[in-house]
Amino acid sequence: MLRKASVGLVVAVALVAPLVVDLFWLNLLTLALIYMPMVIGLNVLFGKANLVSFGQGGFFAIGAYVSALLTLQRGWNVWLAMLVGCVAAVVIGYVIARPVLRLKGLSLAMATLAFGQMVFILVQQLDVTGGPVGLSGIPAPSAPGIDFLEPRNFYWLALAVAVLAFVIASNLARSRYGRMFHALADSEVASRSVGVRVDRVKTLAFCFAAGLAGVAGAMYAHYFSFISSDTFNLELSLLVVIMVVVGGMKDLWGAVVGTIAIFVMREYLRSYQEYSELVYGLLLILVFMFARGGITGTAKAVFRRLRGGTDSGGGPGAGDGAAAPVAAGPLPKQEVGR
Repeated sequence: MLRKASVGLVVAVALVAPLVVDLFWLNLLTLALIYMPMVIGLNVLFGKANLVSFGQGGFFAIGAYVSALLTLQRGWNVWLAMLVGCVAAVVIGYVIARPVLRLKGLSLAMATLAFGQMVFILVQQLDVTGGPVGLSGIPAPSAPGIDFLEPRNFYWLALAVAVLAFVIASNLARSRYGRMFHALADSEVASRSVGVRVDRVKTLAFCFAAGLAGVAGAMYAHYFSFISSDTFNLELSLLVVIMVVVGGMKDLWGAVVGTIAIFVMREYLRSYQEYSELVYGLLLILVFMFARGGITGTAKAVFRRLRGGTDSGGGPGAGDGAAAPVAAGPLPKQEVGR
């Protein structure tokens, strides 16, 4: 009941919001929806496969610059350029996944952070990306009878992309690959023993997160019609991680809640910008100390207590179609990882 009510509330707010809010809040909500696919991708990578990445800002930048350059310098159709931006992020993700995913824990986190910083330095120094000045005049998408320069129309586009990303991630979590992700999170050794091709499954999760970050980056570029290297700094990657943790790593709805919550909080902290990093750090500490399930996990726990301890749909991963543990459904050895 709680889940249905929550989903109904989110749908109602998403549909009514652009009709009642002013232009400022409409732009804020649109920006949150643009970021949401990237947060959803990291939620799958971090919360399901238990792989840490502090380099999502790098893939965000790749999607943004590839799409922007193809439309500005090659005259490509915007929709096709955005798709290629996503593919470029996936390809780069695949290339770095093979060596990087051999690392674990802090080493993996540092390697992905280094990748994000490398991309930041490259887009800042290369002439083709406009250097620190950036690129301007990036065209907006177009469709018959629809003007995406009108803020409400772009809101609906961003909402559609975010919903599509959520549905794909939810179906992935329900699939046998979702079971493999959970198996990896529990134990790589046990996963190998039942035939899971660990390297391939890790790469799939990493490339999925990279692709969604690329989509978000392309959307960002064509929404603002301007990008510069300052957007893709380390703070961006850290902010996405904070959104996942605050919202709840074990539930895809955590990505939705975390994105909206952090964007709203950032807006109220704008007058205290110099203290924003301190606030983010304190927020992470508080979440890890007192609410490790994030907002969604804590809400589920409170609801279960109010219901007298009965579980109405709230184990880790419930609500996004997360698969049952591997023990509940063994994976056929000859089919795993294909």
